[in-house]
Amino acid sequence: MAHTPLKMTIDEAHAEVNYGWTHAYSPEALAKAVDALSDKPLGYRINVFVAKLFFRGIYFPMMGKLAWPKWIAQNRRTIYKLVKEGFGYGKGTQSGSPGNLRPIEVAAPAAKS
Repeated sequence: MAHTPLKMTIDEAHAEVNYGWTHAYSPEALAKAVDALSDKPLGYRINVFVAKLFFRGIYFPMMGKLAWPKWIAQNRRTIYKLVKEGFGYGKGTQSGSPGNLRPIEVAAPAAKS
């Protein structure tokens, strides 16, 4: 540690930082972050989820053969919810049509003279 923290020992400061990082990237925290953006388009929420995944991977490297399957299992509800919405069956959809997707408007080709 570069400096001595005030009113706590170095071990207490390390424990607090470790607790904060661990809980900031827990499956519950990821789900809460995605749910907090429920008014945003699906692509935006997926982007936030993947960004947090990659950022977590920088600070908590996934090591071992079962690390990724374990992570997927821990986050299965959030992943399932995003995939379900992507296929048009989740929140923000009506009668099976994708709620966050808008039809692409294509300009008619110019008439040839």
